[in-house]
Amino acid sequence: MTVKEWLNRGRKLNTEIDILLREKSRALGAATETVQRLGLEKVQTTPANTSEDKIVDYIAYSEIVDGQINNLYKIKSEILQVINQIDDNVLRTLLLLRYVSCETDDETYRFYSWDEIADKLGYSREWVTKNLHPRALEAVGKILKNLK
Repeated sequence: MTVKEWLNRGRKLNTEIDILLREKSRALGAATETVQRLGLEKVQTTPANTSEDKIVDYIAYSEIVDGQINNLYKIKSEILQVINQIDDNVLRTLLLLRYVSCETDDETYRFYSWDEIADKLGYSREWVTKNLHPRALEAVGKILKNLK
């Protein structure tokens, strides 16, 4: 796996975490969705799909989702630990903006473009992509090599 591929896991993880959190929210909505009209007598009851069963199913599902989210955050933590070892503040910030940080627009993740990163760093896009980014990748590569 190349250094860039290793770092790109952070970008991919944000999307996966977002999907899992949305699914968890939908499952909670389904589990708590009950229509009960006060004052009306029950005509028939069925043992299946009771509110309690839905809540139990949601809790089991939620535990699985939470476990996967925890695994994803562990991987993100690895990435952050490596990035934080870089001495150069500009390179560190570039890596954080490119591979870890993102903004949310209408409940979806949107990662920073090279133009936005260059603007935040106060450099041209060309300088960032042709000079700073290769240096940042090299710095990460050295750290990863030393970890092995």
